[in-house]
Amino acid sequence: EVLVLSFNSFASRNLSADLGSFHKLNSFNASTNNLNGDVPTSMVGSLAELVLSSNQLSGLIPPGLFKYENLTLLDLSQNYLTGVVPDKFMSLSKLETLLLSGNELIGEIPASLPNVTTLTRFAANQSRLSGPVTSWITKHVRMLDLSYNNLSGMIPFDFLSHQGLQTVDLTSNLLNGAIPRNLSQSLYRLR
Repeated sequence: EVLVLSFNSFASRNLSADLGSFHKLNSFNASTNNLNGDVPTSMVGSLAELVLSSNQLSGLIPPGLFKYENLTLLDLSQNYLTGVVPDKFMSLSKLETLLLSGNELIGEIPASLPNVTTLTRFAANQSRLSGPVTSWITKHVRMLDLSYNNLSGMIPFDFLSHQGLQTVDLTSNLLNGAIPRNLSQSLYRLR
């Protein structure tokens, strides 16, 4: 059910095929290895946690990831992923943590993210995301990190007021205007 291969020197271009016979796989962690090629999407089982951070995975975030409807944790940070973040997160209705930091992702933050009412942590810092920050991004999340991107425009007046919001990092973007005064009672860290 749980397979942890992190902090090794594993390298594979066909990780999906290697794990295709693990029918009860629930949690897979292969972070901090030398995995390359595309993000694997042919694993079987009812995957709830997929951690592939700090590898050399490249290409787009594949649509096949969205078939894992039981995902609560998806960590693809610190890879070489490119393209836009797919706007298909509504199919991941149990997702709690989404980490996409340290990639070469472009475009705007997906509009479907606020529809994932279980999402409490979202990080896509150190990428090349652009466009505005909208108040719906903080609708459900408690921890948000969008630092070191190309986000622009003004911060909406209710962006920091959503109940439960605890940390927000917007460091090093192209934002302008005033910092909203209406702050969540739970907010303890704002950068």
